[in-house]
Amino acid sequence: MIATGSESVRPGIGGLELPGVFTLHTMADGFHVAQFMERHKPARALIIGAGYIGLEMAEALNRRGVEVIMVEQLVAILPTIDEGLAHHLRVYLEGKHVNVHTGVRVEKIERTAEGLIVYGDGGFLREVDMVLVVVGVKPVTGLAVNAGI
Repeated sequence: MIATGSESVRPGIGGLELPGVFTLHTMADGFHVAQFMERHKPARALIIGAGYIGLEMAEALNRRGVEVIMVEQLVAILPTIDEGLAHHLRVYLEGKHVNVHTGVRVEKIERTAEGLIVYGDGGFLREVDMVLVVVGVKPVTGLAVNAGI
């Protein structure tokens, strides 16, 4: 077994490089988010991805008084767990005022003077102060490929 590590999946969404848009994979990524929050005091955050890390971030932001919008392109949150449990978790999140949108694919993010606008299919549009992209990880295969494995 060769453990080459992993990196965050960067989906084909325009605007991922904008200030206020973060991927989360390393401790450094977490520190960047914390620094941004300390400086800018965001009121609204949109999380792209409703897996384990997305749910953890939704809870953490919600506890800090940030309005949280969660977007998942699949039809349910936490697609790797039992549907009934996923449903209960969604009800719990919505009870905590986390606005959950499933079946929505984010297409692009634009910066304005007031913050960020997130566009998705089906006319989805939200204005927010920060975006967290947590859609999963993929293996880093360059070492193995270069070694001919």
